[in-house]
Amino acid sequence: MPKRRMGTIPHRTMWTVDVMQAIETYQVKHQISSFSAAAETLVRMGLAQSPAEILTPIIVSTVRSEWTAGMERIVRLLLYNIVETGMASRLAGAAVYHLYAQDDPHHGPHTYDRVKAQIRDDAYRTFSRAKISATMQELASLKRDLEEE
Repeated sequence: MPKRRMGTIPHRTMWTVDVMQAIETYQVKHQISSFSAAAETLVRMGLAQSPAEILTPIIVSTVRSEWTAGMERIVRLLLYNIVETGMASRLAGAAVYHLYAQDDPHHGPHTYDRVKAQIRDDAYRTFSRAKISATMQELASLKRDLEEE
């Protein structure tokens, strides 16, 4: 069920076929994503409200639909990234395991686990250090900008 704008309540109204077609035509012509927003806009225009009050339902409806589409795209990209990262991790792990198993079949799994832990620890240190460094640089540049003003 679509989410309603804050301050709105559902109100069941009866429309004639001609009025519904007129609202839908207006909706398509002005690229309004919601029938309710188009109907409310037409009602507000008929009540001679200010342009800001008239455009509010259109803007809210458009922003909400664009926000939803953008968030869905981000979620799809993140899921794709997660799958690719998992595949790369498994392939790298298989390659390292194969190398150590060839060198020493009895100690290969133990060596593999130790190497994997070291790689994971190094990655955490690198990523956290980079993030902290970037944050510190950003704060320093903001401080310089404020001092210049």
